[in-house]
Amino acid sequence: MSLRIVFALVNALTHNFCYYMVRRKQTQNPEDMPALQLLMEQAGLTQTALARQIPDRTGTKTLSQSAISRWLSGEDSPELTIRQVKALCRALGKKLDELPDDLGPRKRTQILTPEGKKTTTIN
Repeated sequence: MSLRIVFALVNALTHNFCYYMVRRKQTQNPEDMPALQLLMEQAGLTQTALARQIPDRTGTKTLSQSAISRWLSGEDSPELTIRQVKALCRALGKKLDELPDDLGPRKRTQILTPEGKKTTTIN
């Protein structure tokens, strides 16, 4: 392998690694994060890890990572059985009364101030 090819490979790998590390360190403002995402981070769970701990309605399989992703994006809202709610509580290390009423993305409302400026509030 020529030195030029080795240099190009090292340069590409270094660039990709640095890009990955910068993107990884960018954190979302907790106020903007869905409540479920905050709870997952506190419990140290990924979407896949959480999904694997919650049975599906039949109890024969577990939820998919895409189901959790749809909850987080607000594309879908969880409709869980009692068994699934118990599994969710166990996975997150929370009691039922510690869970928020809405696990999806925070709702934003834009309002006009008396001066005519737009402000955004998070509900």
